Amino acid sequence: LELGPIGDKIIFENSQVRVWILELAPGQLQRWHEHHHTYLVIPITAGENVMEFVSCRVVNTQEQRGQALYRQPGEPHQLRNTSTFHYRNVLVELLDQPRAAV
Repeated sequence: LELGPIGDKIIFENSQVRVWILELAPGQLQRWHEHHHTYLVIPITAGENVMEFVSCRVVNTQEQRGQALYRQPGEPHQLRNTSTFHYRNVLVELLDQPRAAV
């Protein structure tokens, strides 16, 4: 499985955080990627998305503009915008909180 980046572009980075911007057109798929750090997702727009995990688990998401969603690193997944409008978010990786050893 070839993994891609977790966002479109890094807009800020230092030793503690890395900030990404992501935009998906209606129906667009963000290819397989994996998070190695705890992170926050802050939707800039509302969004209806589907997260498809490598284990075949599927999670539907309903995001509201301006929310802050705290997430732990996990298995590789891809994200599809199932909305009829562009979806945008800011994703903040907390670099001093790496994935716990398994």
